[in-house]
Amino acid sequence: MEISNPVFIDFVLTMEISNHAACGNAHIVKVITYRSSLNVFDTFLQFVRSSLNVFDTFLQFVRSSPNVFDSFLQFVRSSPNVFATFIQFVRSSPNVLDSFLQFVRSSPNLSDSFLQIAISNPNVFDSFLQFVRYSPNVFDTFLQFVRSSPNVFDSFLQFVRSSPNVFDSFLQFVRSSPNVFATFIQFVRSSPNVLDSFLQFVRSSPNLSDSFLQFVRSSANIFDSFLQNAISSPNVFDSFLQFISSYSIMFNCFF
Repeated sequence: MEISNPVFIDFVLTMEISNHAACGNAHIVKVITYRSSLNVFDTFLQFVRSSLNVFDTFLQFVRSSPNVFDSFLQFVRSSPNVFATFIQFVRSSPNVLDSFLQFVRSSPNLSDSFLQIAISNPNVFDSFLQFVRYSPNVFDTFLQFVRSSPNVFDSFLQFVRSSPNVFDSFLQFVRSSPNVFATFIQFVRSSPNVLDSFLQFVRSSPNLSDSFLQFVRSSANIFDSFLQNAISSPNVFDSFLQFISSYSIMFNCFF
């Protein structure tokens, strides 16, 4: 795997881990990872997740400076395989997952950087969606993160509409279960700004509108949920009417 950024090639992580089983003696553990091998990365992740303390220490280290964090992110997004491996690692246990999500949400810069990785290419995004739908809690956390700032939400929407394939993948994900769809609907209607942004996004092109409408009509439950939300308040209903009337073909398709 060819890597253009050499900063991370000699990435050395020094951790001080208390050995509670041996009279509390502290040990310095140095782990050198090379981006040239996915096997080495697997071994490194096995070590990092060996205990929750080690993982927390690793996250503290990664965010200790902007340069360290940027180097780590460059590495994680260096290939779809590396990203997929990292995601598998993060979801390997509820504790590791919770620690990682708390870490990502700890500052707007971290959240934005992680989202930039997730949307860096369609293959990486597919792995990310698999991760996000891992559990309802993860999806809730993800939606809270996406709406944490207008910039983050706009970046996410820009990426989702970057190609029909990406948008279709996202819709497949949203309808993967009734709980995921219900959570997504709650998110979209969480504020007038979020709803307006989403509807403007969907109607930004006929292809997006058509895909979304096919999605809404794909099952009676989804259609009912969508209509219930469309009439939930006067403001939401106004936005909904503007949305379906924006194209005559959309209006005909909906009804």
